[in-house]
Amino acid sequence: MARALDEGDDDIVVLWSYVIEALRRICPAVGQWPSLHAARPASIVSVLLPRLVNELDGQGEIALILDDFHRLSDGAARQSVAWFIDQAPPAFQLVISTRAEPALPLAALRVHGELVELRADDLRFTPEEADEFLNGRLALGLVPEEVDDLLKRTEGWPAGLYLTALSLSRNADRGDFVNRFAASASRHVIDFLETEVLAAHDPPM
Repeated sequence: MARALDEGDDDIVVLWSYVIEALRRICPAVGQWPSLHAARPASIVSVLLPRLVNELDGQGEIALILDDFHRLSDGAARQSVAWFIDQAPPAFQLVISTRAEPALPLAALRVHGELVELRADDLRFTPEEADEFLNGRLALGLVPEEVDDLLKRTEGWPAGLYLTALSLSRNADRGDFVNRFAASASRHVIDFLETEVLAAHDPPM
């Protein structure tokens, strides 16, 4: 179950109201309590989260995804998540997506082998993966030097390579596209790709 966080979730009561509602969708027996919106913030960690942990125990494997975790700046909200991570049943998995190092006890989780981390470098395409994607799967017919140029300009960014592939598939002169793209300034890479992709579509009626 996924939950995308926003600034409104930077409140411990709001955060757990939405999390519990998300969990109910896959485990209807969990969290059948009165609305949390009337709860006191101090009671979330002392009363409600222990009850949630007990109800999740025995429910089998459950994964909760908190997207944009960097939006949580409130200390109480982050600390409540840290408490929940420490107390959650063994079959429960929490997946956090964030653009900044989360203020959570990562070191302790690493030591106990309870943390799997995927950093930016883990998500970048390698030269072999880029070649397989651009030539093997999409059959764009690029020479190794062109694949290397595109990989460097996108820094292995999968979405960037995908946009590049869309643009290349609609360009008759692929070599010219690669040269223009390779010569573009770093700060204009996304603008360049968006312009190329949008230009390939008919204008709206």
